[in-house]
Amino acid sequence: MELQNDYYRKLEIIIIKSELDFWQISEKDLINSEEIKKLSILFPKWYDFVIKGIEQDRKEAFRTLRHTFHTLYNYFSIINNQFETNIDKNNLLLLKKQLRELYEFQPLYFPLILLYHDLSRPFNRTWHTIESEKLIREHKFLDRFNLSKTIQKLILTSIKHHLLIGTIFTGESSYYGSIALYSDLFDGKKSIPNRYIQILFQTLKVFTFIDIWGYNYSQIYDHYFYYYDEICANLTKVFTTCLKFKKEGTQKNYLETALFQLDAQNLKWRIACSLRMFQFISVKTYLTEGFYHSKIEEGLALIGKSWEQFEKSLGEEHPKIQFKYTLPLMMILSMKDFRREPIDESITVQGDIFSFWTACSQNVRKFISEHPDFKFHLFYYVFDFPRSWFFNSEYREKIKKNVIKILSSSKFSRDSTLSDYVANISLDKINKKS
Repeated sequence: MELQNDYYRKLEIIIIKSELDFWQISEKDLINSEEIKKLSILFPKWYDFVIKGIEQDRKEAFRTLRHTFHTLYNYFSIINNQFETNIDKNNLLLLKKQLRELYEFQPLYFPLILLYHDLSRPFNRTWHTIESEKLIREHKFLDRFNLSKTIQKLILTSIKHHLLIGTIFTGESSYYGSIALYSDLFDGKKSIPNRYIQILFQTLKVFTFIDIWGYNYSQIYDHYFYYYDEICANLTKVFTTCLKFKKEGTQKNYLETALFQLDAQNLKWRIACSLRMFQFISVKTYLTEGFYHSKIEEGLALIGKSWEQFEKSLGEEHPKIQFKYTLPLMMILSMKDFRREPIDESITVQGDIFSFWTACSQNVRKFISEHPDFKFHLFYYVFDFPRSWFFNSEYREKIKKNVIKILSSSKFSRDSTLSDYVANISLDKINKKS
């Protein structure tokens, strides 16, 4: 434990005493800063891959470096009562308490997750969570810290799934998307103890706050605490209950059923997230869950459907659908433009958002009808559009006009990294269609 404490103290001193302006400092000054030099000595393998990342994709590498440094700064600032935020004091105290619990579990555990979580972004932005875990495991990043096998497993699993809580909240992932955790937690012969499942989901929850605050443009509201708690509690309950079953087949059947039930309850939330419900619910008195849901129902009524009819049309496919880089697209399909502020009471939801979900579900249904052995897999739609495309009127109109047609004819291919299926929707495909 003394070795880990020593690493922790050295890292804390480097980060908390830094006066770098993470987002304004030049790339040259950042990489040559005393802070980075000290980190390179303390974590040489990490630094080697930072340099490789700069050689691979300089812009993404420096963006990742700034973000990583900022997450560590936020963490140590909260622990040391130096963090400034607009959130309620009680919520911040609760977050600090949960971070302290993880520190007491293992001092270096959470800082290592922050340091390493985005290491592969310059090499594979879309699947960086999986690639970062793989890189850390294969290059034995954790060996030098004398950590137990269980703690190493928790660090790797947290990094591999570090977007889970946040993307369930925003509707990009379903609860069923967490089925990907199964192979990381259970091996049929020996299951991870309940205590460690609780620690894992607590880690993913508090990480999500720190990760969002790690970007200079991101903001967190107090309602995030309630919804993250709810997601975390639901997942903890499902995965700990799963342990009560001894056979692997029974465990999987239970998980599939329980997660599908959560997704049935959460579907209207997922659809309403196209209105950025997740971000703005409760920030104005009229922005209630019922208000957002009523807007979805009104939009369906305009195309002659009820919620029940629409839900039935999606069938059992919607929990299997996972999205990447989809929130701006869904907002434009539901409201015509992209906006960073709450919707007003007069907004009318456009029918394109329902066509989008229908096309996604029908495409998955068609694939499963042709490949019935894969009906319990996950199906990822990856929208590979340029950064900030939604502010470009030409891109916006072209994508809005053609994306449903592209979706309807898109093909899934098996991704060996995921062991699931991916359909890539790129601007090149849109351009060919238009």
